[in-house]
Amino acid sequence: MYSGYCYSRIPLMPMKEDKLYLSVKSGENVYHVFVKWNRKNGEYYVVFKDGPTVTIKDNFSLADTVIQPEVDGEIITFQLLSKDMGGNIVVQFQGTQFTVKVLDERTASYLTYMKEKPKQDTSKIIFAPMPGMIKSITAKVGDTVVEGQEVCVIEAMKMQNSLCFGVTGKIKTLHVQQGATVEDEQLLAELE
Repeated sequence: MYSGYCYSRIPLMPMKEDKLYLSVKSGENVYHVFVKWNRKNGEYYVVFKDGPTVTIKDNFSLADTVIQPEVDGEIITFQLLSKDMGGNIVVQFQGTQFTVKVLDERTASYLTYMKEKPKQDTSKIIFAPMPGMIKSITAKVGDTVVEGQEVCVIEAMKMQNSLCFGVTGKIKTLHVQQGATVEDEQLLAELE
């Protein structure tokens, strides 16, 4: 908590009081917490909705990489691995990584309208990893290729890169020909 400022996806806003309502998402679980802090002695009181109150003593900031707060009288150590302005924080505790999303209540209420895009299965698709020229094509439509088998070679800046599929299957389409110039992320081939 930066001197009374709220870390969220919305631009930093000055806090009127030393308290904050947060939503913490870990996996599919969402925890609603109320945080009150005492600036003079660095104590944070975290109250979980329908749960316990936890006292944290430390003046840590999200700029620290190793954080050793006193939690209910016991010192714990965890490492802050990464954070972003979207409220995503990755910490490591006792060798296990935890990814959490920490947002103020108002921002968290907008998450129902901001659905995350499902990740596209790219194992059956080959995209150009960079702009370049197709140097050779070693397979044709209808061929069965195995995982890791070279399908084509792209040349960029005098370097040749072998491209292959991530799974075994039959080639459905080839979108390029030998000698063609391709752009970054251009679709080159697909499996059935």
